[in-house]
Amino acid sequence: MKHTPLQVGAARIDITPKDAVELSGFAVREQPCVGVLHPVSARAVVFDDGSIRIVMLSLELLELPRDFANQLRVEIAEQAGTDTQHVCLSCTHTHAAPAVAHLRGTGRPDDWYLAYLVEQIKQVVRLAIDRLSPSRLVSRETPLRMGINRRASLRTDLGGPSGVEPTDQVLRSLAAIDDDGRVQFMALHHACHPVCLGAANRKISGDFCGIACNELEGRIDSDAVVIFLNGCAGDINPSVGMACSPQQTHEFAMQMLDAVSSLTFESSSDVNGVELVVRHQMIGLPYRPDTKAGLERKTANLQQELAELSSADTQAVRWVTLQLDYYRDTLEASERNELPTTCEVPIQYMQLGPVNLLTLAGEVFYEIGQQIKEQTQQPALWTVAYANGGFGYIPTREAQDEGGYEVDHAHCFYNQPRLEPAAADQLVRSSVALIESSRSSRTII
Repeated sequence: MKHTPLQVGAARIDITPKDAVELSGFAVREQPCVGVLHPVSARAVVFDDGSIRIVMLSLELLELPRDFANQLRVEIAEQAGTDTQHVCLSCTHTHAAPAVAHLRGTGRPDDWYLAYLVEQIKQVVRLAIDRLSPSRLVSRETPLRMGINRRASLRTDLGGPSGVEPTDQVLRSLAAIDDDGRVQFMALHHACHPVCLGAANRKISGDFCGIACNELEGRIDSDAVVIFLNGCAGDINPSVGMACSPQQTHEFAMQMLDAVSSLTFESSSDVNGVELVVRHQMIGLPYRPDTKAGLERKTANLQQELAELSSADTQAVRWVTLQLDYYRDTLEASERNELPTTCEVPIQYMQLGPVNLLTLAGEVFYEIGQQIKEQTQQPALWTVAYANGGFGYIPTREAQDEGGYEVDHAHCFYNQPRLEPAAADQLVRSSVALIESSRSSRTII
């Protein structure tokens, strides 16, 4: 069967605020920002096979609120002449970007910036559509390990096996090459938290992944667009730590560029005729409800902890106060019977020639992405997190028993109850089923 030649168009646009804003990502950071270390961008790529048009955005932001992301996907779909389910909004998850989501104590969004962001995103999508041209897709992989599993020491302390440290060890790439052999667009996929600059940093930056994309665009071509799609990095931190200088962060980013430089994109097996496939589903992940007695006990414990802290330890006081505020608010909501029981989240599966993308909302643990990949037996599957709205961490069932920051504390800042341990299993089952339903739809020439 002969297909219409695939067309790809890509563009980037600046989304750096012109005035001071608060940054998102750390509860103990002083606000607002005091300058720009690296400008941040929105990058868009459009794939069109003549019958389906996919719009993918990579935003140098921590995450998008779910309602905001849902509405923005609708508006982009109308603008691009496609289905809402064919729009993907992926955030790199940099912790040095303007606040967009309403996370407790981690930066307050400014309405003017949200309006500016929407207009810039719509503009970059228009630019990408205007640049649609015939392209062939090439996918490559190369060894790369940038992260460490931040829960490894916790597991050992709890009596678990030493050396349990699952981390991403591959850099995946997808390039669109035009008829003249020029790289129009490249996607890089790897799982690692962009937190190199740490909580002390008060300047805007895309962190290591933003630096790498900027540098690579300059090396390839002035018009080339390089996007970073973060993997399931919920428990993966950079190997260099979370208190790096700008120079150290830049050097860390160069590891990704060095890995890309080892790749070649000339091959007779390149894909230049594809039928795009998209599947989308909303699933309800169950929350673990707190009883009124449990909420009262946690509130009392935090009040006692706060009373014992020295007022000079401002970061610890802030940390405990934010959690105490959450439990007080949740206790009031419980008394009004207003606590949510499920979290509605989207999963999205896309077949793009030589690669398949599964996009997941939230901060998904690395092991969950690996479980999905193993059960579907698709080596070319990219599991992309932080997509189409955020809501907090999705830990593994084992991590729920272990506890730790992602399980016991982070939900307070996300203003959400903790998830049931079964939520991870449900996410895996639903993702596998969605992928399996698409197997017969794929056609590549």
